[in-house]
Amino acid sequence: MQSRWRLLALLGAAAIVPLAESLALVSIGFRQAEGLIGQSSAVWPYDSYHDMRWLLVYHQSWWVFGLGLVGAIMLRGALSAVLVSLSWPAGAPRPARRVLLLRNLGVAALTAAIVAPFAALAVAASVVSLS
Repeated sequence: MQSRWRLLALLGAAAIVPLAESLALVSIGFRQAEGLIGQSSAVWPYDSYHDMRWLLVYHQSWWVFGLGLVGAIMLRGALSAVLVSLSWPAGAPRPARRVLLLRNLGVAALTAAIVAPFAALAVAASVVSLS
């Protein structure tokens, strides 16, 4: 029974983020970005690529970008820790939640650093005509 609850919690946690993003985008009438919604709870590096594209386009200063980057890494690390914790096999010993959180924060920061140049190129290529 506990494994069924964990499966439902995992599905709910993985679905709530794209659902929230979808509701936010549809409510403001921004339907052009609906294709990006599925990446919001994807595995890395797609999740960080999603976050970096939004952050690179919608920041107004370097301070806002820096705060947004730290916030995105924190949220991404926490979400990944929850997803990993819920998907851990029932019979295997699971690391402490603190350890999972710190590991996932590290992976989120590393992935954001690796993906940032590619996200910046994608944003630049979408703005400038390449022909």
